[in-house]
Amino acid sequence: MTSASMNLLNAEILTEFNYTTWKELIKTMFMVNDLNFVLTEECPPIPTFDATQNVRYAYKRWMKANFEARVHILACIIISDALAKRFESMVNALRIMQSVQKLFE
Repeated sequence: MTSASMNLLNAEILTEFNYTTWKELIKTMFMVNDLNFVLTEECPPIPTFDATQNVRYAYKRWMKANFEARVHILACIIISDALAKRFESMVNALRIMQSVQKLFE
């Protein structure tokens, strides 16, 4: 996580009153860090033993970006321990964002 990302995270922690601003910040952070595709693309299938290098790379890239996106999201969700625990078990950044949206929109 870059220092610029850390500054953005510190500036906007999700609360019940700032969901729209928080969501825009997250989307901007994802664009800057080239993570936005995990919110728009499904995870590629797990490569088979005989998969091509491109297939393996696409899967690894998506998994790494999803992990980073998930960390960014969870770092900004400090409303309560119960809410943090609710999303902590989710492994897909898109699913976390969809769940947060349902709660706050």
